[in-house]
Amino acid sequence: MDDQGIMIEDRIKKLFDTCRSGGFQSFASEEAVKQGLILPVLQILGWNVFDINEVRPEYSSGRGRVDYALLLGSQPAVFLEAKNALATLSGEHQEQLLNYAFHEGVKLAVLTNGATWEFYLPLFSGNWQQRKVYTIDIEQQDIGETASIINNLLNKSAVSSQENQEYAKKLHQSRQRKARISDALPQAWRSLVEKPSDALISLLADETEAICGYKPDDGAVREYLTTASLLSGTSDVSATRAIARERGRRPGVPTGPSGTRARSVTLLGKRKEVNSWVGAIGFICQVMKDRHGQRFEETILSIRAPRTPLFSKNPSDLRAPSEIAGTGFYVENQQTAPKKRELCYRIVEVFGHRQSELQIDYH
Repeated sequence: MDDQGIMIEDRIKKLFDTCRSGGFQSFASEEAVKQGLILPVLQILGWNVFDINEVRPEYSSGRGRVDYALLLGSQPAVFLEAKNALATLSGEHQEQLLNYAFHEGVKLAVLTNGATWEFYLPLFSGNWQQRKVYTIDIEQQDIGETASIINNLLNKSAVSSQENQEYAKKLHQSRQRKARISDALPQAWRSLVEKPSDALISLLADETEAICGYKPDDGAVREYLTTASLLSGTSDVSATRAIARERGRRPGVPTGPSGTRARSVTLLGKRKEVNSWVGAIGFICQVMKDRHGQRFEETILSIRAPRTPLFSKNPSDLRAPSEIAGTGFYVENQQTAPKKRELCYRIVEVFGHRQSELQIDYH
């Protein structure tokens, strides 16, 4: 990167750092987000925000209005849509913006509430999730990383030369690759345990011997892996730990009055009144974060429903996100009470604790 690029990113970092230090409460209106964040960022990136032939506010797309269009000549190259900092970026917002951009032939669309910036390739196929390039979270991510990505995607020079398109496509490919790997890993695990190779059996037998001093025969290992394959709906980490504790049977969630609300939760010597299942999940996550530190993020993200996440730092990844205080994560709230209750015990398992260490009292 040349000196000018470094200087641009340094200016963006200072702006984002100031916003993060002061909190995003001051951006409680769309106009505040526009004036305090979007326009300063665009100006740093080389756009003349005072020239409506370059940065056009309230651009009429023929199907509706977009907050800003970045123009090259008379043609829009980028659409930007702003929401207030308290707004959750729901699927309705993305679909509307991408619909406008697609019918105008705009190659890049941006949706932001100030703290979160989402970038899309509107002309790509698929739903809005499949057309997402990248999500920036100023409050959570490294400031230097966010500044670099915004510079590469929205710098006027990069947009004019279409270098931003090549960069966006690489980010999109990386995101798609990660999503496919995430979907394929559970299938790969099931395939391994349902039809274990001799190499896997030998490896597991050797590891068992290293831990306890006794080497199981092939039949015992195959029986163990067969039991593991029956633990559907759990991650490989959860399945392995659960079987290690209660070999030969699937550990069921302790019985309780299904469908009622959680009143309080006791875990690892800590107790809290919660009065809801989301509150119970949140408290359990807080205890796990305090106990496991750096392992928390990777482990909590391993807990998924089939094909959909249950936890994310980005609320737009979830259908009905509820914030988990003190963790930087959101949990999917669009679940039945029994499913939320089951999730409580599943979290405890994934982090390597016994179900009996969790006690839930009910209303």
